Amino acid sequence: MRQLLELAAQTLGAEAGPSGLALRVTGHLGCELTEVVLVSEKFPIWEHVNVQRGVDAYLAAHAAGAQWFGPAGGGHRPHEDMLSLLSMPPFAVMGWAGPRGPGRAMVRGGAGNGGDGAVGAASYGTAATGPQENTEVVTLGLVAAAAPAGAPVVIGIRDESRFGSPFCTLEVLSANREAATAARDEIERLMRAHDVFRGQVLSFTESEHHGNELVTFLPRPAVAAADVVLPDGMLEHIERHIIGIADWSAELLGADVGDLRNPGTFTG
Repeated sequence: MRQLLELAAQTLGAEAGPSGLALRVTGHLGCELTEVVLVSEKFPIWEHVNVQRGVDAYLAAHAAGAQWFGPAGGGHRPHEDMLSLLSMPPFAVMGWAGPRGPGRAMVRGGAGNGGDGAVGAASYGTAATGPQENTEVVTLGLVAAAAPAGAPVVIGIRDESRFGSPFCTLEVLSANREAATAARDEIERLMRAHDVFRGQVLSFTESEHHGNELVTFLPRPAVAAADVVLPDGMLEHIERHIIGIADWSAELLGADVGDLRNPGTFTG
């Protein structure tokens, strides 16, 4: 019976053609679904907020005003990437609705009925950006954009942690692998440039099942230099050692240091 239902779903899907979600993506990319290339990067779930900030900054530069979308109903399959989700037929087997028995098997409706393959809104969650601040993050969604050189791409974010491993995946779809890779690399650069953890006081807690995913923002105490009890000159020495490196970073990055394999050849 199960095999019969799977065969029926495959037949219905073949007759129905690509899903509405797939048509939305391929219409932007200008190619068939079989020609779409996926480039992805997986991040620990505590980096989800930085993935969102990187994508937001990228969209501001390359697709201002772009709207997120996703599968209707927010159907989430954490073990499947976006390309697999798009490749699913509009009709899909749900399986058994309960204990095996007559009349318990189900086939989900097609895109026209709001089933798999229909286009809906993206799914959202929240992530901390400070001790008392939060922001919205996409947990399952796609957005049409362009690569840095102008080729059309579709960017996707998937939060796998609800039903799978504690990871957030950034995915870029395109008809051209170089374009997808360039978009992904630029988003990663923007993630680091807009890293929400920079300058914050953080604590990390390890979970037996989910690894080091529990990041907490701690309030930064207001401590003036006069309140620090240290031997004379020690605070200034610490400041030169820690803050001074940051002050010199631009000068060092722009300097011609000669042959790095020979430390004695500084030519700046």
